[in-house]
Amino acid sequence: MRKQGCKKMAAILLAVAVALSLFLPVQAAETYLDVPGDAWYAQAVENLTEQGIMVGVGNGKFSPDSTFTRAQLATVLYRLAGTPEVTGEDEFTDTRSGQWYSDAVTWAASEGVVQGYGKGRFGPMDPVTQEQMAVMLWRSAGSYVLKNDDTDTLGASDYAVNGVRWAIVDGLISDDGPAFRPKAPATRGQVADMVFRYLGLLEKFSDVDGISGATTSREEPQDTARAKRPGKILIAYFSRAEENYHVGVINEGNTAKFAREIAAQTGGDLFEIVPTVPYPSGYNETLSIATEERNSGARPEIAKTVSNFQQYDTIFIGYPIWWGDLPMILHTFMESYDFTGKTVIPFNTHEGSGQSVTQTTIQEKLTGATVLQGLAMLGETAQKLSAPYGSDPMVHTWLDGLGIAQK
Repeated sequence: MRKQGCKKMAAILLAVAVALSLFLPVQAAETYLDVPGDAWYAQAVENLTEQGIMVGVGNGKFSPDSTFTRAQLATVLYRLAGTPEVTGEDEFTDTRSGQWYSDAVTWAASEGVVQGYGKGRFGPMDPVTQEQMAVMLWRSAGSYVLKNDDTDTLGASDYAVNGVRWAIVDGLISDDGPAFRPKAPATRGQVADMVFRYLGLLEKFSDVDGISGATTSREEPQDTARAKRPGKILIAYFSRAEENYHVGVINEGNTAKFAREIAAQTGGDLFEIVPTVPYPSGYNETLSIATEERNSGARPEIAKTVSNFQQYDTIFIGYPIWWGDLPMILHTFMESYDFTGKTVIPFNTHEGSGQSVTQTTIQEKLTGATVLQGLAMLGETAQKLSAPYGSDPMVHTWLDGLGIAQK
């Protein structure tokens, strides 16, 4: 998979303009037999239909109360981006090439807009939930993390908290429609209304480098999502070579390769978190030890320390996902240094679980730091990174969106 471009506002607005030029107006909402003119979603349906971003289901109907699939939402976001050229294929195990959704899902995955939800699955025909819809739009906007915000997230899943909070704060959830239920399937009417509101947000912030009213209403708005001055950068990571799940026996760990790519693109210093007692070379043996460590709350000892930790302003923290969370040695690392006032950026490798709950875990642990949105990369994708490092477009777009200066 390859990135097609950055998420900065100018690029998005240009993409929206392109999208509008590519799609001819089709049946407007007022002609749909099942869209009353006074419906809370009527204006959204009419607008998106005229732009070709969403269309009816046939026979003069829009079917506003029907569910929307994950592949359909990826397609809507792909159209908003101007249907950029796509190369390669996505890495999901349950999607197929040559389908109506193929380019959209490949693009959305490469842009970090969508992620699988376990064992490499995307679930293209699964109904998209309301919190998934909020998260996809949030990622498209730039993955703003609203620090110290007490907005009620209505019972959203851990992975969706920031996305739902952003959608509420920036007015993407209608007060006129049905109550927002994070884990319930989104209807076509709800999708149309939220996407329409998102387009309004794009227009509202067309003259600034960001897509969030929340980021302009706080005392230090840019620090909630971007690193103004990243300063001296450290890329600290824990990785394990030898036998790994899915990728087999490897000479260098997946996360180590990911860390090298970040270092090449930022000019930061690398620090490997090496356990004093090495893990076994076999996957199953390591799994057993990791299980014991997790159950006992162990803090594995680290063989070396960071020289002059206080000189670093921005610290990337990298790790593989173990048991849906951080390896316990990451807790050892975070408890060994004072992160107060630092900017912390997680990154991880996985085999289908994305970031899991690790973003939240790190935010809750490092309360004195500003934790920016991390990036998850499939282990297989990371393993394909190689020298000369520094050209991966997915990493580039992520860093650019965070405001980290490129080397």
